Amino acid sequence: MRTSCLSAALLAAALTLTPTRADAQSMDLDVFGVNPGPAGEEVVSTGRTLDAGGWRVGVLANYQHQAARLAGVERVGHRLLGHVTLAYGITDWLQVHGQVPVVLLQHSMFNAKGFGLATASVGARASLLRQDAGGFADVSAAVTVGLPFGSIGALGRNEGVAVLPEVSIGRELEGLRLGASLGAYLRPSSTAAPATPGFPSQSDLRLGASVTTTNAEGPRGELAARLALGLEKPAVGGEVLAGVRAPLWEGGEGFVLAGPGFGPLMGTPAFRILMGITFGSPETPADPDGDGISGADDQCPNEAEDFDGFQDEDGCPDPDNDQDGVPDTEDACPTVAADTEDGCPIPDRDGDGVPDSEDVCPDEAGPAEKKGCQFLDEDGDGVEDMHDRCPGEAGLPELGGCPAQDDDEDGVPNHRDNCPKVAGPADNQGCPAEEKQQVVMAGTELKILDRVYFGTGNARIQRRSHTLLRQVASVLKNQPGIKVVAIDGHSDSTGSADLNRRLSQARAEAVLKFLVDEGVEESRLTARGFGPDQPAESNDTAAGREANRRVEFQILEQDLVQRPVQQDDAEADTTDDTEADAAEDTDAAE
Repeated sequence: MRTSCLSAALLAAALTLTPTRADAQSMDLDVFGVNPGPAGEEVVSTGRTLDAGGWRVGVLANYQHQAARLAGVERVGHRLLGHVTLAYGITDWLQVHGQVPVVLLQHSMFNAKGFGLATASVGARASLLRQDAGGFADVSAAVTVGLPFGSIGALGRNEGVAVLPEVSIGRELEGLRLGASLGAYLRPSSTAAPATPGFPSQSDLRLGASVTTTNAEGPRGELAARLALGLEKPAVGGEVLAGVRAPLWEGGEGFVLAGPGFGPLMGTPAFRILMGITFGSPETPADPDGDGISGADDQCPNEAEDFDGFQDEDGCPDPDNDQDGVPDTEDACPTVAADTEDGCPIPDRDGDGVPDSEDVCPDEAGPAEKKGCQFLDEDGDGVEDMHDRCPGEAGLPELGGCPAQDDDEDGVPNHRDNCPKVAGPADNQGCPAEEKQQVVMAGTELKILDRVYFGTGNARIQRRSHTLLRQVASVLKNQPGIKVVAIDGHSDSTGSADLNRRLSQARAEAVLKFLVDEGVEESRLTARGFGPDQPAESNDTAAGREANRRVEFQILEQDLVQRPVQQDDAEADTTDDTEADAAEDTDAAE
């Protein structure tokens, strides 16, 4: 509303001040002047205004070759002007400006003076739209008034007040700034010196366009074009200028532009060179979204960059800053990447990659295979303290780090001794030599060195296997650390598989009953019949089938640290039942 009212007032002033006299006897020869304002806009305004308190001063040289031609005849040859320009920002949307041009040199068939003051001007420019405030572009309206104080003899004065109303627009893109302007230079109808009758009128419509590079450092290129259309007597004049600008110090730059002119409009030079320096308060680059990234560096000028440690500084907000696949709008930890549904990492105080919920040592980093703890083994027995059941005493890994016991001092530890209370050699499992052992404790198995024999096609245990099974019972009673033993019955593949499974189950149960009768707790035993499903050897040979008809004792659960507390009271039955069973047939599943 404020800028609209000002624009209306400026345009009204322009119409009020527009001269209408037809009897003037002087004119300002220069059709294309200079534009005071922000840096880089001496030729064509791009719609910007200075910020509040901002200022800019320029000192320019304006050389024109064949400054005026009439009917194809050169009337003014070389012409050199100097310009001093000044602009000041009263507010962020209103700028005042002015300039004083001086003719320094001129060769003319009019016998015009070679030195003199040209038309000075003052004016104001109001910003209607600002790109750095979120607008699509910079748009402004201006009115500049030419004062009739110049030298008539130097062709630098209008007989009355001249007025230039103008509208400008500009937009900064990636690496470039584009600008365009439309205005009308309205001045008193003028004739030339008496020796040159019929001098055409010089009120005209003016158009301009420019493109400038916006690199932050080093020289910048510029290309500008200006066109004037005579209003009182049709005539056209224009020029194209190209050049370079270079920063000299903060807020200061030098430039040089040059290019040809064309058209019969009086005051259009055949060639122009414009050069000079401008300096003033440093300009604040356009930053509409206020994220500190301005100009062409901001790829999203109307959306602020979200500075949170993950920004890429392209000026655009990032929907997933930590790039963990969880959008920031749903991420409870938007700056910490985590492969979880809520986007937050699982707590891990010691940072060892093992979550605190699974870390046995949450405040001390350790490998995952050690559950987040370092390898600590104070007693040096190869068992980590966290798993060592006797951490201050060296022991065996199979005993959980506790030392082995050998009650009968025969060199065979109790947990491997079939006779832990009676000394015997190691090759007889720690039992006296005269009691030949047929049972060996081998890890998770009670390995028997003979077979368990049954009647043909039934589950009756032959007498020749009683000694073997009594040794199995003795070992179990002497080793209470063996918690659960599976008695597994197997058969060969001869006959029906279902029948063999039922027979092998019955034989396993028969062995279980025998052991219970020998004093083994039934809760420590389980019977399983597999029939032909788990052959030990091939069933294609007689020897293989015989090997497959077997009973095995698998240890399902044991705690070897627990020392035996029961001594075998019963004498092992060593009666040789071989002769009694000689007539019995060998096991055959039918």
